[in-house]
Amino acid sequence: MYLVLTALLALNVSVEILNAFLVVNESMETTNRTFSSKITDYYASFEKQYQNEPEKVKPFWDKAQEARKLSDGLKAYLNNVKYEAIAKSERIPIDSAKVKPLYLMGTKDKYDETTVYFIGSSSDGSKGKAGEMKKTIAKYKEDLLNLIEPGERSIIKVGLDLQGPFYDADHKEQNWEMHNFYHTILAADVTILNKLVAEVQNAELDVVAHLRSKISCS
Repeated sequence: MYLVLTALLALNVSVEILNAFLVVNESMETTNRTFSSKITDYYASFEKQYQNEPEKVKPFWDKAQEARKLSDGLKAYLNNVKYEAIAKSERIPIDSAKVKPLYLMGTKDKYDETTVYFIGSSSDGSKGKAGEMKKTIAKYKEDLLNLIEPGERSIIKVGLDLQGPFYDADHKEQNWEMHNFYHTILAADVTILNKLVAEVQNAELDVVAHLRSKISCS
């Protein structure tokens, strides 16, 4: 659904497409809240195992805590980018952006302010917030995978694809920055950023679950 909407977005922002983004975003936010609760429960179960067998579990628990720290940091960063984009588009304080529902935003179908924010003065988006995000996500992926033994990294589904290939509506190849944030309306930007948070949560749980699975092998 998300991919279809993104493709259609490049052609025309109709009322139907805009409303579809609102529905997808609402679903994404609900999913993120649910998944966040699931991760919290998983850590609680992991911690209980650590308390019962501290010597055996500690090396894996310590790495799980590092995964949590890395993931919490990236999720907070992505959410802050989302609120900054809303604040710039709506021209409101960032505190107001944090509580304003997407469906009430007057600029949800506009892309002027957000394109300046994400792409900046560069022709490829590398000097805007999108370029900064790409570097931040790449560093996260590297640090997260460093918690896993080199020979086992291929089985971890980190996601957060930054390389593509990505294509525009005319099937011309684009980089990650331009594909996701060039002339992308605010409703789509918010949805994309919430999707990235979901991918971080998936990566976090995959890594932590793998670390926990190693306990019985130690």
